Amino acid sequence: MSMKESNYMTRVIFTVYIDPNEIYNGDADFKSSQLAKNYNALTHRQEEYAKKCGADYKIYKLDDVYKIFLDNLDEHGVFETQYQCIQHYKHYMMRNLCNSYDEVLYLDLDVFINTDENIFETFDLNNGFGIYGYTDDKEKDVKNLEKGLLSYIPVTTSVSVKTAAMISLCSHANCTFPNYVFNTAVMLGNKKLCDEIDYFNELKHVKETLDELKENDSWWADYIRNYFTVNNETAFSYLVHKKKVKWQSLGEEWHYPYNSRNRAREIPDNSKFIHVINKDFIKVFAKAKYWEWCYI
Repeated sequence: MSMKESNYMTRVIFTVYIDPNEIYNGDADFKSSQLAKNYNALTHRQEEYAKKCGADYKIYKLDDVYKIFLDNLDEHGVFETQYQCIQHYKHYMMRNLCNSYDEVLYLDLDVFINTDENIFETFDLNNGFGIYGYTDDKEKDVKNLEKGLLSYIPVTTSVSVKTAAMISLCSHANCTFPNYVFNTAVMLGNKKLCDEIDYFNELKHVKETLDELKENDSWWADYIRNYFTVNNETAFSYLVHKKKVKWQSLGEEWHYPYNSRNRAREIPDNSKFIHVINKDFIKVFAKAKYWEWCYI
């Protein structure tokens, strides 16, 4: 895409934030509390980046649109937890925004911007949906998963469980797939790509198929299969592979996962978007010399 062509592109960056006090009656966990505490600093950074990119910035919260969305999820039989509903909602809003904008970037609230480089100018969406996926487990368990096993009892949010569920779905559909799910904290797309994925309209199919596989896919150990859920990363990854939707990797430079596994390591200097999964925001702010957070 030439610079001249890009000047005519309408673009938006958005996030979704549902205050934990509004849905958990004040009983928020540590990570949710940290998001609430650093909300102003994180959204300010994202909004400033949007301005640099010549993009609008939007924050979606608990409102009537979200409540109607929850009712629709319930009708589809896909309402499992509030957390998962919020994750589905970002795909729904991304598709809606594609009706008004040429290019849409979604960011989880815990994605910290550490660059002035314009992501819209870096990635050409003619090459496919911009997303990043990676294996997120101990090396031995990445290998164990190839045998349908793990060395521990996982939880529903374990990346290895999400990966196993995606593999089960993709194998059932006879489609090819990598050995990881996409992490949907950063997503870059447009109307054509979102229409091809058709995420929300496919959720009921994903749920029904996954329920069947949860009962019958004996390849997986029971302690893995029993934790299969219709989480957004399993569903999105499966639909991209099943429908052969073009995608391109944003890479670790544009989606650095800062989690408990690499917490003791230095964050690479070339990390442009830092996904603060462990919610150690102060360490990230300090590394980036982002002192505005102190008074925002």
